[in-house]
Amino acid sequence: MITGLFIICLSGSAKGFFNELVKQSILDEKRMVQLTKNLQNIHTTTNSRWVPTDIGSKHQYYNSYQWKEFTLSYSMIAYKGVIPREYFECWALFVEACRLICQPVVRMKDAEKAHILFKRFGTEIENIFGSDAVKPNHHLHCHLMECIFDYGSPYSFWLFPFERYNGDLGKLHTNNKEMEFTLIRKFAEMSAVSGLVSGLTRMQKLLFSPYLKNFSFSPAEIPENYEQLCSASCSPLRECETVWKHIDHINDCLKKNQESEILDCEERDLLKSMYQTMYQNNNISFEDVGEFYYSLGKVYIENTRITALGSDRERHCFVTAYWPDTSGLINEEVSSLYMGRVKHFLRHTLRLNGKYVPHILCEIDWKEKFADSMPHGYLPPVMIHRNRSIFRRQPCIYMPVQRIHSICVHSYQTVNGFKDCIVAVPNQLHLLLNDM
Repeated sequence: MITGLFIICLSGSAKGFFNELVKQSILDEKRMVQLTKNLQNIHTTTNSRWVPTDIGSKHQYYNSYQWKEFTLSYSMIAYKGVIPREYFECWALFVEACRLICQPVVRMKDAEKAHILFKRFGTEIENIFGSDAVKPNHHLHCHLMECIFDYGSPYSFWLFPFERYNGDLGKLHTNNKEMEFTLIRKFAEMSAVSGLVSGLTRMQKLLFSPYLKNFSFSPAEIPENYEQLCSASCSPLRECETVWKHIDHINDCLKKNQESEILDCEERDLLKSMYQTMYQNNNISFEDVGEFYYSLGKVYIENTRITALGSDRERHCFVTAYWPDTSGLINEEVSSLYMGRVKHFLRHTLRLNGKYVPHILCEIDWKEKFADSMPHGYLPPVMIHRNRSIFRRQPCIYMPVQRIHSICVHSYQTVNGFKDCIVAVPNQLHLLLNDM
């Protein structure tokens, strides 16, 4: 029961809330059309294995994974302006609680905060829908904190990977005869290949990747410095100095025989300022900053692909990070989360203590935050930025990819009369976890 509890609570409550909106005619035909339109205007990320389409006619066929994706990534943008304010605020309680516990690392204070939010959500469900809308799931929410205290993060025991694995096995080709034996043979074959792949070097994996595309069931290899890599996106820079040099978990997709490009003096000076902030215990000179670099259109951080502007669909290139300060310099602490568009990635070399050390960097077009003093009606975790570039030609435009906090599901909206505002929901990376 414990292993399925999270799936039941998350997907069941999301589906139940939607059904109550339909049952009580809050989501009528006109609002359902607007909801579908809002979903179609959302630009998804490469993390998204499923994109909602016509929710009005297809919601009854959504599985638990799809309700999870809808809840965490799309619903806060889709429901805005469609359902009344009190219903939207009630739903926001549930979304924020789910985001706190649906991550690989869950702190005790996050579990406690989620517990309070789940209780408030259950109370609000009764207030706005009536007592008949209260279901066993709303009671089970109150036991999730105990499960996390006893068993750890839901990532370690929920059934989503198991169900996805069953789905992948179901896609295997068989001759419809002795299917059990065929699946066992395929399973043994994939397990054997998985063992071989885990022993390959990074270059060997890239060399054989075209032949291994059908063997996607092997777990991701966990780097030795996994804990440091996880905290690099949300820790003070003084605690991350040893991380920037480790790029084994990053596939830079460098093309064969790709020619290098030259940095001008201003760009090298900006990189010098960035490196000096990253390596505070070293004295970085202008000559230590390499003159050449390789421009990259995309990188893979473990299983997450991040693409730059112009290399793929635009939806993939918005990221958030604790990096700039209000003046465009690099913030050494963790204070304010900014969002920007990745212009391109760089493979660049720095001479550090007499050794040439490669780094994977990104050049980011940071966007202006929407003023907190201007009410916009959206609720956390939604972030609002104006589609206006800031911090041009400042050191913060360059950043190591290990510092990326999240990639964003986003939509362009008119907010308080300002057109083309970027309404975004951060979507966690596979490796660089947030809120460690």
